[in-house]
Amino acid sequence: MTELRRVHIGVQYNAEDPHEIWHREHLPSINTRESFERAAEVAERALFDFYFQAETSTIGEGPDGPLEPNVSGRADNITAQSFLAARHPHLGFVSTINTTYNNALDIAKRLGSLDAIAPGRAGWNLVLGGSPLAYRNYRPLPEPIRADDGPFDRYRYGLEVLEAVRGYLGGGDRFEYRGEYLDIDARPLRIGAPSDPFVFYAGGSGRSRDFAAANADAIYSHFSNLEHGPRFTRDMHERLRRFGRDPERFKVFSRVAVIAAESDADARELERDILPFQVHPDTVLAVIRAVWGPGYEDFDVDGSLPSADPPEGAETGSVGSLLGMYWEGDARRAAKHLRALQDRTGFGARQTIVHASGTDLIVGGPATVAGRLSELVQRRATDGFVIVPHIAGTWLEPFAELVVPELQAMGVYPEEYRAESLRERVLA
Repeated sequence: MTELRRVHIGVQYNAEDPHEIWHREHLPSINTRESFERAAEVAERALFDFYFQAETSTIGEGPDGPLEPNVSGRADNITAQSFLAARHPHLGFVSTINTTYNNALDIAKRLGSLDAIAPGRAGWNLVLGGSPLAYRNYRPLPEPIRADDGPFDRYRYGLEVLEAVRGYLGGGDRFEYRGEYLDIDARPLRIGAPSDPFVFYAGGSGRSRDFAAANADAIYSHFSNLEHGPRFTRDMHERLRRFGRDPERFKVFSRVAVIAAESDADARELERDILPFQVHPDTVLAVIRAVWGPGYEDFDVDGSLPSADPPEGAETGSVGSLLGMYWEGDARRAAKHLRALQDRTGFGARQTIVHASGTDLIVGGPATVAGRLSELVQRRATDGFVIVPHIAGTWLEPFAELVVPELQAMGVYPEEYRAESLRERVLA
């Protein structure tokens, strides 16, 4: 009999997420020390592998500027996670830090400090950055750094930053690095022993997949489904072999939202209550205008999508920065994608956009949710999940209380933490 594969689970909590319902009544309970503590406490009680935080590089904008419902910022990842790591001795902590806007040695010192506070439990979600809107929030320069021989390449630059961070943290009294972009001669200001943080990489393009396969320990994907997940995992394994790496020493983690309740019927009722409010009308209009063009002042956000095609040759504008929709390019292709989803589901515009926003949603009672998560892992759609919020406040408790015991009863989830590093836990 084939041994069941373990289901790995982490939690992503930023106090600002495209799928998280919040409004002014919730403001006292989000983006606060208490909200971060609550998420970490529940995650550790549920034996999650890690607590994952994204990075706010810029505020999402539509054609008329920043969107009113957007949260304007988050706590600094390393600061928040260092505080939490000292209070939660088993949980891993993964911080998103982009390589384009942050100084390489500063990244190394911050990650090294987190690892000293939480030995062996520090992780880095490496993102390359590249948004002009974000760049101005980090550097006084008018444009990204350029190489002497041509335009800036964020992949080559990101690789140099990663190599520099690993070299700086790897030991020695002096660190030198010479690259196309970086020229470093430093005496490391490390604390604690040499370290090597667990590296996630987030990206779905072919070049991003190659970057992850060559350099990372895990990749963050948006495919918690059987339609795309197995193909994505097979593709990553092929790329890993081409780089001479063992696919069993690498993990695919998929972003997923879960609505769990005592029964399937209760969960479906909760879904019906939640979804109409999950995207603010201003955000719906921003997506509609980014795909179909200006206008639509009287558009019914809960009615059907526009029937007209976007103008010939139109690009999708800023839609790539909204709701995790990675559709930069042909606006007609994006419209076709949305209309196909609307035709398949019968949803209105708002619900179609929620379901098209790059996060799969699993809804059901304990057995249904646990069975679906295990099925996705056993059928190699993914190795594990990063659970994201769907509602402000007590969004994670139902999963911890209802679904985790079901996964344990199935024999695919641990009963306790073991003395191991984050890398050992995730890659074992």
